[in-house]
Amino acid sequence: MDKIQEVRIVYVDDSPETDLSKFLSNYKSDKCILKHEDVVFNPQNGYESLLEKPVIQTANIVLIDSKLFENRNIVKGIFTGEEFKLILRKHFPFIEVIVVTQNDIEDGFLKLAKYNSKNNQRTASEYYKEVLPDILEEGIKRIIDYRKIAANMRNNHSIEAVLVEKISNSLDGIGNYEDLSKSDIDEMVKLFKEVKEAVDSYGL
Repeated sequence: MDKIQEVRIVYVDDSPETDLSKFLSNYKSDKCILKHEDVVFNPQNGYESLLEKPVIQTANIVLIDSKLFENRNIVKGIFTGEEFKLILRKHFPFIEVIVVTQNDIEDGFLKLAKYNSKNNQRTASEYYKEVLPDILEEGIKRIIDYRKIAANMRNNHSIEAVLVEKISNSLDGIGNYEDLSKSDIDEMVKLFKEVKEAVDSYGL
């Protein structure tokens, strides 16, 4: 029997929405054990301080509000949650990010439409119960699939063992990239994509 996996979910907002936080705390998946934590983030500290938080570095799934960095009065260098997703992906390439937004997002990105009581007959609690499970399960599935691929990579002796170990550590929430250059991370992502394509082709 496979060992039950743990997936860590972090919800980032300057003022976490109570109903969303409560839903994440109570949500159960039959695929894994979920651990949830809120991060109250002050945009005045800049996005760099968010990347330095251990709770972010060791997360598997991050939910972040699209407008968190859009206040022109306090944030230097305005960008959206969608753009922050790409910044986070650069530093931690195997973290799944769910952007809470009303904006359009390109295919392949996980998105949660922001709850709006003005045009919604449901309560916030009812809304999240209806729409969020499918989004979370997709993120969970991706994380578990990544881990399966990483396990297959361990048996591929043509791939440098150190890179495989770093990928595995990242997927297990051991996100230490201090000793990696950008080219190292790019190589990790390239190798991971190649092995994923091979795994998909052979149905492993």
